[in-house]
Amino acid sequence: MIPVKKYIYYFWKKGTEKANQQLIDKHIKTSLALFHNCESRKPDQQIKQEMRALQKYWGCRATQYYEYGMYRSDYRATMDEMNEFIPYYFLPFVFFPRVNPVYYKISDEKNIANAFFDYYQIPRTHTLFKYHGGRFYNGYEEVISDTQAFESLELPDLKTIFIKPAHGMQGMGIQRFIKEGNNFVNDEGRKFDTRFLQGLNDVLYLIEKGMEQHPLLSEIYPHALNTIRILTKTEGQEVKLILAFLRMGTGGDHIDNSSKSIAVKINLDSGRLEEFAISNYLKKLSKHPDTGFVFKNTALPHWDVIMEAIPVMARKFAFIKFIGWDIAITPDGFRVIEINRSPALKKAQLLHGGLKSKLEITNPKDWYYNTNYNMEEL
Repeated sequence: MIPVKKYIYYFWKKGTEKANQQLIDKHIKTSLALFHNCESRKPDQQIKQEMRALQKYWGCRATQYYEYGMYRSDYRATMDEMNEFIPYYFLPFVFFPRVNPVYYKISDEKNIANAFFDYYQIPRTHTLFKYHGGRFYNGYEEVISDTQAFESLELPDLKTIFIKPAHGMQGMGIQRFIKEGNNFVNDEGRKFDTRFLQGLNDVLYLIEKGMEQHPLLSEIYPHALNTIRILTKTEGQEVKLILAFLRMGTGGDHIDNSSKSIAVKINLDSGRLEEFAISNYLKKLSKHPDTGFVFKNTALPHWDVIMEAIPVMARKFAFIKFIGWDIAITPDGFRVIEINRSPALKKAQLLHGGLKSKLEITNPKDWYYNTNYNMEEL
């Protein structure tokens, strides 16, 4: 007899997909537009058959069909090869909650993650001060005056600051302020001061020093901090590095993970960039569209140091099986921007192909049934 608890989990996961249709639609909005504007699609009947097969195999909406351009007439792949591509809903709502249960706050809450980084002496971003509900705090969570907080902005080498909500993923809610004269001003021309902070939402914000990236990364694209995403799997003391890629801003953007950003695969062994980057619009690029920087065979600095450090750091967080590490390369080494227990992997699959086997997912439908959970994990 199959336990009732197993079916409760199944119906909860199916209901979660329906409840998040708006989020899913937003995620694939660009991909759907490309689909509708594509003039060289496969026959409609073939598209319907392939999408039905993918949906049946994965047990959820076949968003990967749009995201990875499987509808194009020049897309040559068998159904087994298409099945390797994981749909959007499956990763954050089905897979990662099972493999990385309970510990979401450690990675989702930047303030908590930073405390772990400091305890384990992991190099990270520099927090100048924190703000929440009209109060200012230093790095030790001690209340300080607004005068003390703003004095931290008088560092002689401080050119850029970032305002980040402590709880947030994928760059949401982050604002950049650049020093102009004696003030810091954002892209909308707003001055960073107490009045600005008072207008923020009633959540904890971290005010961080803008990081200086390695000159090579600025040569590739100077207007954003271009970061590395590395995916690790940890079981006990064994750490496996699954993949790595470099994310870059374009078109004047000051972040590297917007809809306009591009990414290029990194060879894990050599730390060299592959020949082509790819955009969210499925466009392959041999050089950066703004700077003309040629990607092929470029060796990233400090790669040996990063490869030596990643397994050591991953073991400190061994209770999180899969981690997406966001790493900035600096002139003297590297710093961890954040860790992700449910990393977005669209660009990873665009660059590395479908990740089903690499994430050791055998039968996707098995993941919808579970008896070992509590309500918090649903």
